Amino acid sequence: MAVSQLQRVVQIAEERRDEAAQRVAEAQQRLQEAVDQLDQLSGYQQQYIDQSAQEATRGVSAQALAESRRFVGELNGVIESQRGVVAQREREVAGMTESLVEATRYLKAVEQLIAMRKAEAEQRQVKKEQQLMDDLYGQQYVRRNPVGN
Repeated sequence: MAVSQLQRVVQIAEERRDEAAQRVAEAQQRLQEAVDQLDQLSGYQQQYIDQSAQEATRGVSAQALAESRRFVGELNGVIESQRGVVAQREREVAGMTESLVEATRYLKAVEQLIAMRKAEAEQRQVKKEQQLMDDLYGQQYVRRNPVGN
């Protein structure tokens, strides 16, 4: 493949890398939102538990205590569910990051191939120029030193 054709491959590879980077950024944003929500839920649960404990010291009915425990149990379920969401978002970030690494690796490989092709073309040009110079000097030598004189 010619260097000019490889330039188009580089362009496509750069676009893919940029798209992968964008997907990583979006996945990280979704992860942060999930973590923030988990933190809010955990904070709310702790605040509710603290408030319930204060109220219990003042005396509460058995029904109120049972209702409080039920609610804390529901909060535990929601928090566990949110932990699952956070874990899923972490896996997404890891997968997107791996895609970005692969896209970057491919781009670098194509760029190295272009550099290698350019170096080979330069070497061929240098050899060609050297051959032309050798031929020119050979012709001048023959003109200056004819055979048989």
